[in-house]
Amino acid sequence: MRKILSVLILAALITAASGCISSNPKTSVEKTVTIGHTKVYYSGDVSLSMAKNLALFLQNEFSFNNDTDIFLTKSGGDYTVKITSTYKSPDDIEPATRFYLHLLASRISQDVFSNSPVTLTIITQDSKDLFSTKSEYSYVASGEVRVYYKGTTKEEAQKVADYLVSLVGQNYEWDLILELEKDDIYRISALTGATTADQFTDNQKKAYQGLAKDLSDILGGKVELTVTDVAGNKLMTFEGG
Repeated sequence: MRKILSVLILAALITAASGCISSNPKTSVEKTVTIGHTKVYYSGDVSLSMAKNLALFLQNEFSFNNDTDIFLTKSGGDYTVKITSTYKSPDDIEPATRFYLHLLASRISQDVFSNSPVTLTIITQDSKDLFSTKSEYSYVASGEVRVYYKGTTKEEAQKVADYLVSLVGQNYEWDLILELEKDDIYRISALTGATTADQFTDNQKKAYQGLAKDLSDILGGKVELTVTDVAGNKLMTFEGG
């Protein structure tokens, strides 16, 4: 599902590089670096290595096969990444895409900018902002399972990721969000390709209930496991512990 989303988004993030300077976002960009078909325009207070790392990350993420323009600026310790797209209005960006980009902002923060805050913005070809999202989570991975986490520890998130990959295998793509809130309940959101709760069989529901219990044992506390669609909308919730 993760790869399907990235392919769908790719189609809207492709633009021609020619004429970009005249349509830059209203910010100071002084230098450029290109990796594959990803061209990053960056401000003077951003290092070349950071710009290169961003270009490489986005080229690997989307496998751009047409020239695509990225604008990178820095304010204090915060980074802003603007990606030029063929979207015409905010309504063109589907909820699933918005949710994907929200998680992507957190991965850019961790993998490119050493956990510095990141604002990821999608813009039109004439530089109008359409959608912005900020990094919120750290994340760990085990195989193709990614666990985004907040309010809990890296070690706990890794335990969850390792356990899940032991169930589904190294090549199964699965994104989850783990949060420990003030009421000491571990809230876990598990993304699925389903769109409604009635798509789940009784056996699948039993499996999720068992998973909630197992994760409660692993984390040593009460777990609330919510199954969501790819846009983050809740479908079902199971309690463990």
